[in-house]
Amino acid sequence: GSVTLALGGKASKDVIRKGEEYAYIELIFTVKEPEKVGLLKVLDVHPDGDGTVIISKKIMPSRSVSKINDETVTAGKLRDITGLLIDIHGQHEHQSLLYKSKHLEILDRYLEKKSHELKESIAKTYKEYTRLKELLASYQMDEEARLREMDFIRYEIEEIENAGLKEGEEEKLTDKYRLFSHGRKITEGLSAAYEAVNSDVISNALREVDAVASYDKKLESIKDQLFDADSILNDISREINSYMDDMTFDEEEFQEIEERLDLIHNMEAKYGRDLKQISASLEEKQKRLEELEDYDAVKSRTAKELKAASEKLELLSGHLSEMRKETAGELTEKIAEGLKDLNFMNVEFSMEFTKMDHYTANGFDEAEFVISTNPGEPLKPLGAVASGGELSRIMLAIKTVLADSDDIPTLI
Repeated sequence: GSVTLALGGKASKDVIRKGEEYAYIELIFTVKEPEKVGLLKVLDVHPDGDGTVIISKKIMPSRSVSKINDETVTAGKLRDITGLLIDIHGQHEHQSLLYKSKHLEILDRYLEKKSHELKESIAKTYKEYTRLKELLASYQMDEEARLREMDFIRYEIEEIENAGLKEGEEEKLTDKYRLFSHGRKITEGLSAAYEAVNSDVISNALREVDAVASYDKKLESIKDQLFDADSILNDISREINSYMDDMTFDEEEFQEIEERLDLIHNMEAKYGRDLKQISASLEEKQKRLEELEDYDAVKSRTAKELKAASEKLELLSGHLSEMRKETAGELTEKIAEGLKDLNFMNVEFSMEFTKMDHYTANGFDEAEFVISTNPGEPLKPLGAVASGGELSRIMLAIKTVLADSDDIPTLI
């Protein structure tokens, strides 16, 4: 139980001893095999000079913290790392042997190193095969529906192209619209500011100080400041006056801006939130129109591509199937040896294959372990003949063989 918790199992606060603030578990591994050390380094775990890797878990009432060599790690990373170091054969895990899919998974795990690249190629080819299959299925429309869709797409393309949208246009028009919309407020505000700036308060103050400045040199500084302030206010007055002279409200231009913004917003609502998305939408529609205009040729080309993908998938899946069948003999022989150590005295253990009528990302095989525990009895599926206790021992034998092939140093 402690090991399971340390490896990332869910921890209840009930495991904390009464009166203590937390519970603490620590697992210490020694990893010296160069290949295993290399795999750990890929996951950013660096054993010390003695090969020590320390995994710890601190369980507090509100949360738990897992660390590897004093570095906090997520549950996902913890599982990836500990999967290289230890495997736990759970109490009810043998029940998974009742499902055929688990049997193929066990075989694939055993030959993973040999089949890795081939399985990647199958998964990639299957993805392309599925895409082409779905694409070909989408070409099953009648002539009337095709013409109707073409008319609609042409209308949408024309609408986007006629809109003539430009980069940055919306921002500029919005600024101008805001200016026109608040023209009256701007005019009122600037008029009041103009009157305030042109009041004689500063000019009068300058005149009064200038009249007495000759009596005390200290007043020269105040006079200079007032002079500067008066100059600044005169400049501001001219700028306000100039701005108000240039400011015109053209009802016709305002209406044009309003209509243009309405058009832009309508385009965004229908085809994308900005010019980039609308342009992408236009490209998609143009591509789809080309497909519909050249419908039969595109359909024929897709069918040929699908056939090629299907043939490639058949070939790759066939290679994987041969590899599986060849390796299954080796695997089942080792499992049978393990079963004899677990008191299955006259056991026969094998694997039977069936080719599915469709492809998957994992090839076209279905596989099932079969067993005979008494001489002369035919081989039968595990789930049909093995009891719970026997399944548990069979799973233990399988785990032992897999632990050897995976180089997992510890099996519980």
